Amino acid sequence: MTSDTRSLHGPTAGLGTNLIQAVLAILILVAPLLSGGIEPLPRLLLEWLGLILIGLALWQPPQRAGLSTVEGVLLGALFLLPVLYLVPWPDWLLVHLSGRERYRNAIALVAGQGLEAGRTLSIHPFATETAWLTTLIPIGIYLGTRTLAEGQARRLVYLLFAAALLQVLIGLFQFAGESTGVDYGIAGLAPLSHIASGTFRNRDHLAGMLEMVFPLALALFLFHLGRTPRHDRPSRSRRQRLIGMLRAGGRPSQALVLLAMLLLVGIVLTRSRSGIVLAMLGIVLTASLFARYVGSRETFGMVGRLLTLAVGFAAALGLAPVLDRFSTSALVADARWSIATTTFDGAGRLLPLGSGPGTYPDAYLINQPIELGQWFIPHAHNDYLEALYETGLWAPALLVLFLGLGARQWSRLMDGVEWSEFRCIQIGAGVGLTLLLGHSLTDYNLHTPANLGYFAFLAGLFFAPPGRLPVTHGKQRRERRTRTMQAMASAPTTPRALDAPVADRRPRNPFDA
Repeated sequence: MTSDTRSLHGPTAGLGTNLIQAVLAILILVAPLLSGGIEPLPRLLLEWLGLILIGLALWQPPQRAGLSTVEGVLLGALFLLPVLYLVPWPDWLLVHLSGRERYRNAIALVAGQGLEAGRTLSIHPFATETAWLTTLIPIGIYLGTRTLAEGQARRLVYLLFAAALLQVLIGLFQFAGESTGVDYGIAGLAPLSHIASGTFRNRDHLAGMLEMVFPLALALFLFHLGRTPRHDRPSRSRRQRLIGMLRAGGRPSQALVLLAMLLLVGIVLTRSRSGIVLAMLGIVLTASLFARYVGSRETFGMVGRLLTLAVGFAAALGLAPVLDRFSTSALVADARWSIATTTFDGAGRLLPLGSGPGTYPDAYLINQPIELGQWFIPHAHNDYLEALYETGLWAPALLVLFLGLGARQWSRLMDGVEWSEFRCIQIGAGVGLTLLLGHSLTDYNLHTPANLGYFAFLAGLFFAPPGRLPVTHGKQRRERRTRTMQAMASAPTTPRALDAPVADRRPRNPFDA
């Protein structure tokens, strides 16, 4: 059984997984082109595709996805938690919930007694219902990814590279138009034609997408670097291996390093402070994880490890001058810090249950400071604070559960076994997930449907059973038929051969008479 037909959990690919692969391919390509799924109609399309993926995944045998108990709990909580805030609760319970007096008074002034019946935990049930339907996107993508075969997942990864490259291309034209004042037609396809944001409405969202894909390209590059193709004869010395690597024409490593460089350029062009810092962190993390496994196992020994680490740290430090925009004055003037402090204060007043999923834009109005009164604040620019504000203590509990599951998976992936290509993809996906979780401290990438879907796709790759090298069933090596001197010396001699005359043991010429 080859790795291309082997499922992420064992069974081979079939018609159902082919359909799942097709739907996932549509999602990967279309999601960022629709303004990241922010608008209602694009979001509705992504939700329908997510629902289709859930149906196709449930159509497969249960053992194909191979979900653990913790994964099932997390997926179930993600889907059912908004329902908890939508069902009616008795008035005596709602009265005793802290932080809701001002909301009740505001609703009474605006709507009178019209909203008294059927009170829910959510202060804005319609917004919570929208958030509930949005959960279909990550759940469907995660379940669909877990049912794929390794070869299908690998092809979708390369399709993700193509989608990211398209965003980088649009960002390049946007940056050129901003710098030169020339209007490029391709840049006009994006919502913000004067900022390098791709087809997203926020440059940080483009940076979030690219920083998830960048470690995947870097991981595959380090995997293929110095790896001898099957049709080549392996070199014997370290010097010959190094020369063969430098002379290798048309190898995947060259295309992948070019891809990684373009993705890094795209992150820089967004001029996102968090994106550039996390790109530096991604280089260091990936180089540290792959220092021992550059190419095949122990390809260049200790020298290769030190060289990989040195190049990784040098590349990260080379981005430091780009952070001139990361100045103290810019940080002080950034409204994110004021939003964060007031959000944290409001979340503390709404403990333990929060205001309800998806209600932050409406609930934050009461806590919004006067200096920000001229703006509408749709998100907290911090996914963790926003989740704490909306769901209370549920948010940290689920986050701890997710991080614990991730730590367990990291220990499984780093078990010392020689890595296969798919395991390298899993390592790169883990680094990408880590970077986006870090970016969530300063922006709301996980509230953007497109990036939320990419996050779920990488999570499906990362949490799959660790990839292992395929078992080859080629022809066995034929035994050597030429008798060595040692074998001839140890061969038993018969008395008849020793007693035979010397003349009889000579080879006879057939032309002699």
